[in-house]
Amino acid sequence: MGVQATSTNLTTQRAACPPNIFASGAVSCQPHPMSFDTLLILTYGRSGSTLLQGILNSAEGVCIRGENDLALLGLYRSYQAIVASKDRFSANSENPTHPWYGAHLLEPHTYARALGESFRQHVLRPPPSTTMIGFKEIRYGFLTENDFIGLVEFCRSAFSRPAFIVNTREMEAVIASNEKAGHQVTPDQLRHSDAILRNFAATGRDDVHHVHYDDYIKDAARLEAMINFLKLDLKVVQVEEVMKQQHSTFG
Repeated sequence: MGVQATSTNLTTQRAACPPNIFASGAVSCQPHPMSFDTLLILTYGRSGSTLLQGILNSAEGVCIRGENDLALLGLYRSYQAIVASKDRFSANSENPTHPWYGAHLLEPHTYARALGESFRQHVLRPPPSTTMIGFKEIRYGFLTENDFIGLVEFCRSAFSRPAFIVNTREMEAVIASNEKAGHQVTPDQLRHSDAILRNFAATGRDDVHHVHYDDYIKDAARLEAMINFLKLDLKVVQVEEVMKQQHSTFG
């Protein structure tokens, strides 16, 4: 799917989300050559994202899983419910006669971390030699831009040292490819997704990098900036070899 969206008050959204608890020292991270521990590819269908997934998986220590039907959205909704419960009903909730008895004990930030670790262990299931684990997802066009931003901020708190790779493609080619594949996604949903992702990439955060399929499919060297951003042990010649293989035959 693709992105282009209306501007959103990022400051307000971040204030509603937990800080990155991993930065506090609660989780010990041993130094390693890569810049990040977790990598999320944010994209839409028929964008070349499976090829990008294959390219990243050719780097030593990297394991990027495929899609999971936006499973993180349910975890984010659960986290939101805990935040709201604590904010609205913790007063006097130490009383056993209170309808929200125990709400004062809720720890949303710790809960977010536990959700992220459970997702890592039971959904992503990193192999023993993995230094950077992650996945790609294409279903952001079904979210409002506010929900997308909230989900990203949740990921920043739930996962250890996360990075976000935004992968886009020329939209008319994406629409045509989706129609040919018979995907049940409308052109408007694809354009909405493209807008959201491009707006997010334009924020300039230091954990976000934007790549464009139409650039790197013509010249693998266009991915050198991403490789350097992630500090991967990966050469352009390796990328070129991966690009000779067929990817995304599903659908």
